Amino acid sequence: MNILDLTSIYPNAAADFEGRSVEALAHAWCQQGALVTTLVLKPWAPMWLAGRLEGYRHLGVQDERRHSGNHTVISRHYRHLPDRLGANESGANARAMCRRALTIVHREEIFPDCVHAEGIVVAIAAERVARALEVPLFVTLRDSVRHFEDEPMRRLTRWAAQALSSARRIFVLNPDQKCAVPRFFSEVDPAKLVVAPNGIDTGAILRRLAAAPIVRGPFAGRIASVCTLQRYKGIHENLHALHALKRQGIEDWRYTIVGDG
Repeated sequence: MNILDLTSIYPNAAADFEGRSVEALAHAWCQQGALVTTLVLKPWAPMWLAGRLEGYRHLGVQDERRHSGNHTVISRHYRHLPDRLGANESGANARAMCRRALTIVHREEIFPDCVHAEGIVVAIAAERVARALEVPLFVTLRDSVRHFEDEPMRRLTRWAAQALSSARRIFVLNPDQKCAVPRFFSEVDPAKLVVAPNGIDTGAILRRLAAAPIVRGPFAGRIASVCTLQRYKGIHENLHALHALKRQGIEDWRYTIVGDG
């Protein structure tokens, strides 16, 4: 199985926290024997322009290619954390992503069996890529589709509906997303929606705990969530988990929630 994975987020030197879940998914596919090519697609400007004009400086990028085993990453990532990314949520950017992806596919002679898209804007580009390559499309939605209630995402509704309708399967992270997609995109067959929550690498956590045992101090047991108070953020799931701990007699904690909503 040869998978072409399209995304706009992936760990890099400027932001090693960005897209860790995308990286983990690609590694999981490789462990199952798949051949994976990840293309990281972002709004960008040529360096000669980004270096000279203040208005384009935030779009300066660094080209990078990494290869490890069955996984190849071809990215053009920002040299620093950009301060504005409105261009990402536009039809023009989706078309640019499509053109760049097809250019790389032809240049690198990639022959995928399917295309996988991470996120809704990337999915709009991926639908065109999959159609051009005549292969099935799969989409993972990592953010809430409720953003389509507001500008500028609302302008992308028609293209997003087309992309999601053409997908073979749409993977969502929680039941709330599964319920919301048909409400915002009536064209999408609910049978295509599959709940696939993010996993946790418990092995990595246990190794870190073994290397640096927890030392109880004045802040031990304090937990905080900082987010908008919307259901899709999952605060209610945290409350259920903490209630389960309390039932087991584990009460040495204090949970603080900060946010509007």
